[in-house]
Amino acid sequence: MPVWRSSSPAVLLLCFSLLGSCGNEGPPPRRVLARVFAGEKRIDLRKDLAFRAEIVETAVFGEPLDILQWKRRYALVRTVSGKEGWLDGRVLVRAQEMDALKQIAKDFRDTVPMGQAKVYEILNIHTSPNRSSPSFEKLPPEELVDVLGHRVALRAPYQGPVQPAKPVRRKKKKAEKDEGPKVAPPPAPRPPGLPADWKEISKSTAETPDPKAPGRGGSVKNAMLLTKTRPVEVGPRYDDWTLVRTKGGGIGWALSSALTMALPEDVAQYANRNRITSYFPMGEVVDPEKGRKQHFLWTTMSKRAQPYQFDSFRVLTFNTKRHRYETAHWEKELTGYLPIRVMDPSEGPPVFNLVLEDADGVFWRRRYIFQNNKVKFLDQSRVERPRLPTAPEDLPPLEMPDTLEPEEEVSFWGRLRRKVLGQ
Repeated sequence: MPVWRSSSPAVLLLCFSLLGSCGNEGPPPRRVLARVFAGEKRIDLRKDLAFRAEIVETAVFGEPLDILQWKRRYALVRTVSGKEGWLDGRVLVRAQEMDALKQIAKDFRDTVPMGQAKVYEILNIHTSPNRSSPSFEKLPPEELVDVLGHRVALRAPYQGPVQPAKPVRRKKKKAEKDEGPKVAPPPAPRPPGLPADWKEISKSTAETPDPKAPGRGGSVKNAMLLTKTRPVEVGPRYDDWTLVRTKGGGIGWALSSALTMALPEDVAQYANRNRITSYFPMGEVVDPEKGRKQHFLWTTMSKRAQPYQFDSFRVLTFNTKRHRYETAHWEKELTGYLPIRVMDPSEGPPVFNLVLEDADGVFWRRRYIFQNNKVKFLDQSRVERPRLPTAPEDLPPLEMPDTLEPEEEVSFWGRLRRKVLGQ
């Protein structure tokens, strides 16, 4: 009867085959670092970290993704269907930010717009009021969007999904070898003394040039060029953002400087370089030369990056005798907030409400009526401060945990197989 030895190749082959077939569980599941969402309209997931790598899947805006691995700013994600691929982590949106977008869409789904704005160039609609945030839609030129609100945001780097912090490994200091007592160096010699004629050689023989003397190059202009300029202190910078609603119903943020209110040119010329933040039709008249013309109520802003939305409002009426627009009512130096409520002119004389803040910080809702081309104040009541559209900076800070799923326990055979076969 043959005797099997432990060193026989057949025995080793049999052991490895048993290890490979034990469990039949496949590779261990990857741990999910975080649940995020696709922040752009279409995102290509690539097989490797290369620009021309094979595209394994395409994620659409709002699709949930699981982060499995980070490498620099790139993330390995897994879709709901189980496909895995690499993408740029800057196009991902945190769960909190996606909840804020859903809440905005719910709050402003049926909101009456504060006017319409025109896009002159290709414009990105962002998920949050930040220049570097993901853009889920691009609007073509001459596109019209509904204006829903305004707010100011600090110009700062976009805080997307945060990579888990790696543990800092401290290097052990090498023990210094004791080589015995060290001998102190000899004392330094005394410095040499001053020469006997040091006062004579210290005198300057050159004459001091007179800056006002001709031909000396000492003009005021040259003196200013030689003076050292002081560094300019640059503080935090802010951007004006507009919450817009596209034709498809998508709601997002766009830079206010890239939008222009869609008002007729003969009306917009009265803005006097101020930014129009909202406008509303207040009825129409028929002119024999110009045709149908609308009366307008609008709000304007003379300063940028302010916490309020307008500092003046104006009612413009069209004069059919002079065939031009004229001011029926104008109030300046205000602190006003959107939204503005205007009654439909077809139901009677339009009544509009404005929320204004006084010098004591008290908020008032003032009511006006527009009748017979005149504006009359009705009443006012005290209200709370209007709530701005939610943005990610309003949310509490969120740190991504090291892992969302605990690592599953692996059996003895699984650990042995992973160690021997690398699976």
